[in-house]
Amino acid sequence: MLRRLTIKNVALIEFESIEFDSGFSVFSGETGAGKSLVIDSLNLVLGARADKSLVSIGKQFAEVEAYFDAVSDLTKQTLIEFGIEDDDEIVISRRVWIDGRNDVKVNGHALTVKMLKQLSSTLVDVCGQFENQTMFVAKNQLDIIDSVAENQNLLVELAKLLDRIKEIEKNLAEIGGNDTERERALDMLSFQIGEIEEANFEIGEEEELKSKHERIVARDKIIGALSLALNALGSDKEMSAADCIKDAALSLVSISSVDERMGEIESSLSSLSYDVKDCIVRLSDLADEYSDSDQDVDSIEERLDLLNRLKKKYGDSILKINEFLHSAKQKYDLLLGSEENILKLEKEKACILAEAEKIGAKLSEKRKQVAEKLAKDIEFELSCLGMKSAKFSVAFCGKQLARDGMDEIEFMFSANSGMPVKPLSKVASGGELSRFMLALKTVLGRHSHVPTMVFDEIDSGISGVVGRIVGEKLYSISKDCQVVCVSHLAQIAAIADNNFLIEKIETDVGTKTKVCLLSSENKIKEVARLSGGDSASEVSLAHAKSLIEFARKYKSCLNNN
Repeated sequence: MLRRLTIKNVALIEFESIEFDSGFSVFSGETGAGKSLVIDSLNLVLGARADKSLVSIGKQFAEVEAYFDAVSDLTKQTLIEFGIEDDDEIVISRRVWIDGRNDVKVNGHALTVKMLKQLSSTLVDVCGQFENQTMFVAKNQLDIIDSVAENQNLLVELAKLLDRIKEIEKNLAEIGGNDTERERALDMLSFQIGEIEEANFEIGEEEELKSKHERIVARDKIIGALSLALNALGSDKEMSAADCIKDAALSLVSISSVDERMGEIESSLSSLSYDVKDCIVRLSDLADEYSDSDQDVDSIEERLDLLNRLKKKYGDSILKINEFLHSAKQKYDLLLGSEENILKLEKEKACILAEAEKIGAKLSEKRKQVAEKLAKDIEFELSCLGMKSAKFSVAFCGKQLARDGMDEIEFMFSANSGMPVKPLSKVASGGELSRFMLALKTVLGRHSHVPTMVFDEIDSGISGVVGRIVGEKLYSISKDCQVVCVSHLAQIAAIADNNFLIEKIETDVGTKTKVCLLSSENKIKEVARLSGGDSASEVSLAHAKSLIEFARKYKSCLNNN
């Protein structure tokens, strides 16, 4: 469960480290105090879209860290999938920079935001105000049904089958058309294959041709330079430069014993004469090679021109041209046996489609079974929340097979006795929708087993007795998992195990949002304030105490049963 949330440089929150306990925790505060910042911070560290506007003015980054302990086996399994050693404790940190960069780390390992979302879905379930609106989207409703029905494997299998059908249809399109169109395509492919094969270019040939062309164009210049070098070395004279150097070395032999320095010079001159002779031989060979060369620059240029034409048609390199050739041969063979291939592909498509339809039918069957059970469970929870006449059902409508199956669904709802069910988005008021979401989350929580549930103003649009009932429901949920709630209702704050106050503080450097855990005495004052009274008046405080005492008796009764 969530044990600690550390927030740094998030809007008006300079630094806060909030310690959480098990049970039911409630955050409250004046409107505009910054209650949403705590939820925004939690959402951020769980993988929500990063908004750099969250970074405090004048700061370079915002950072949120969440510490969890006693994590589930599912969480550990997810860690292993990400290459992280499984552990009973998890520390998630996320830093958002003012330039839009994101740093995500889990137990010191860097993760992507997508991976973070997958991991956090096993740790926390956040029910916010925005989720009320997403509940109206048919796809989201279908996702809920599939989640409860555990249809993920079937959906993956269906998607693979439909992808294969799409691939088959693409192949059929490539060999489709009448005989005349296929013959035309065969002629074109035959020409392309023949043109490339006749040219017979090899990898690396282009570079070799360009090098040869460059040498041939510069042949006269090269021959001239070689002649000058050979003349300078006296290769065609009676005494070449090498001979002169050798004679100079021999003249020193007789005196090398007198002065050892003479011997060193003689040795250097002897070595130099051999090097010069070697250079004369190599220069002569090059001169003969270039003088006797019969390479035709025109033929090389023609070869390069042919290559450039093929590159324009089939690819910007010899490698790409050869790849085109391979693909063209495959298409040619496919078209050549098109009738047989069409029959084979059509047969395969029919078999795969039949299998996909079986999966679609199985999905529909499981969805309808789950929907019926879900409707009964939600109606029961709504009854517990004071909506005894509420009706809920899931309407099914068939559609053409797609990646999500062959069902279109819609959540149908009626809050009042004698009224027919209608689409949820058209009949539920704010308070009714809040209770519906609470009922839904209660039921879904039994299937997901997420250790922490967060409700952001789930009490929107409700008050009075209904508020007390909602508070009691939230507390009952907290017996099975940790519950964190942002609320503005005294009835809900009164029943909480742990109360946090969020308030704005004026300082010398500006306004800051602070979070503090309330003592028993301060809890009474906050419940009095939420009741709409003066938190310092005896009447308001007495009323607050009565709410807290009533909640205590309910909790005691529930805990003893």
